[in-house]
Amino acid sequence: MARSVPSAVRPARRSSGTAAAAVPAAGPVLAALLAAAALLLPPAALAQPLTVQSWAYQLDRLDLPVLDASGFHLLVVDYARDGTEDTRLTPEDVARLRTLPGGGRRIVLAYMSIGEAEDYRFYWRDAWREDPPSWLAEENPDWPGNYKVRYWDPAWQRIIFGGAGSYLGRILEAGFDGVYLDIIDAFEYWEEARPAAADEMVAFVSALASWARERRPGFLVVPQNGERLLARPGYLAVVDAVAKEDLYWGYDGREGPTPERERRFSRRFLDLARDAGKPVLTVDYPPPDRVSEIYRQARAAGYVPYATVRDLDRLTVNPGLDPEPAGPGTTAPLPGGFFALTAPAGVLRLNLSLDHWSERMRYSREDFGGAPGPSFTADAFRERTLMLSLGYGVTDHLELGLVLPVAQGHFVRSPSDASSAVPARRDATAAGNVRLLVSASNAWNGDATHLLGTLEVGLPTDGRGDPFASGNGELRLAATAEHYWGRVGLEVHAGVTAYLADSLGDTDAVPEIAAGAGAQVTRNLYLAALLWREGGAL
Repeated sequence: MARSVPSAVRPARRSSGTAAAAVPAAGPVLAALLAAAALLLPPAALAQPLTVQSWAYQLDRLDLPVLDASGFHLLVVDYARDGTEDTRLTPEDVARLRTLPGGGRRIVLAYMSIGEAEDYRFYWRDAWREDPPSWLAEENPDWPGNYKVRYWDPAWQRIIFGGAGSYLGRILEAGFDGVYLDIIDAFEYWEEARPAAADEMVAFVSALASWARERRPGFLVVPQNGERLLARPGYLAVVDAVAKEDLYWGYDGREGPTPERERRFSRRFLDLARDAGKPVLTVDYPPPDRVSEIYRQARAAGYVPYATVRDLDRLTVNPGLDPEPAGPGTTAPLPGGFFALTAPAGVLRLNLSLDHWSERMRYSREDFGGAPGPSFTADAFRERTLMLSLGYGVTDHLELGLVLPVAQGHFVRSPSDASSAVPARRDATAAGNVRLLVSASNAWNGDATHLLGTLEVGLPTDGRGDPFASGNGELRLAATAEHYWGRVGLEVHAGVTAYLADSLGDTDAVPEIAAGAGAQVTRNLYLAALLWREGGAL
């Protein structure tokens, strides 16, 4: 689930608990004192009972209009669009997310990792790589830029909470309803060498919950993973809900069903929360054909399920299982809704589009089977193409596709270029060149900026004849860049088409550039107008 850019938020994940660190072991007396302290803390009296009908989880490429229009009753998001201080959500942003479409209250939780340090967060200092503070341990080899921490160290805990400038203080300032705590299972990494590690994590969570609730009664605390702690004294009373990754699919990073013995082990503890009236949120990252079964199993167990992509970089709405978005411009189940994107891994995309092309062109009589002679002007040249596109996401950023076009061509010769070798008018409709394509995409700025690269191979299937057909097919390489403000955007396009048989005079390869604007009118209708220049003709 790693991100491709260093500054992006690392999504929630299961921490490794296999290697023990070389730290001094805490004695049984300390462990007993920590457990007693957890029992004496009072935050449970401040917590409000939490009811959750549906939930969603997204950490990267936050698109606030899409999140706002969603029907989920609880959202987990990062407190910043890309995890950095410059993109923090404002209190106005959070207040907007807290209102469901049509009225009603949504719960919005801020993601916060407390078991590892992240080198793109506000608190990080580059000098720590050479001169680490006492609480900073080694880098997580599976997550570059994430570092193990001695979370019991007061210096680390002051970074997490204890002042207005702390991590939790910034979350409170933004107006979030609570926190979604990650890397709770860090205690598994330390407990072999430090027997009190589990109790110290309980004490840590209890202390930060108490500090937040003193400032805002009812502030919610929802830990992810580390479900063994639910059997520890005081921990269940502190938390308002619990979350579990990979309960049904993808255990330990493997793309497959979670072994039944692992499910049973986790459920022993998760059911403690369920039976205490605390919601149990599950998040799995399965292929599309397994989503319905996962939802069925989770709901049968009394849990609240969500299935999405492991990168947590889009809001997934599983049709018929999750609440449908409200209003136009929403994007279930695919991201973005615009064409400079590829389908997510394992998803089949179907698009129907209509293209209109009109220009003046110069031709040679040889293009129509005549004798060599001077070129002439086509007074009108028009093509309308209805295209059915099928695409399959090989990965989240790579798509294979097939385009099936039906093309209509209209040609009118300029009266000043009368010639018996050139028809005065020609109209033809037939299947155009069937195209095979490979597309790769990426997005930045909260999914507002897109870049798409496409390689197309056109097969010689156009049956309209000259001057419309493109000989024996063509090879096309193109790049498209888009930037969007809500549902309206600008596009810039560049490409080149190489014709595999010479059917346009002495031209073998034709460059193309285009620029224009587009808008998503409704959820399933996108319109664009582009000024296009191909070769030397506009």
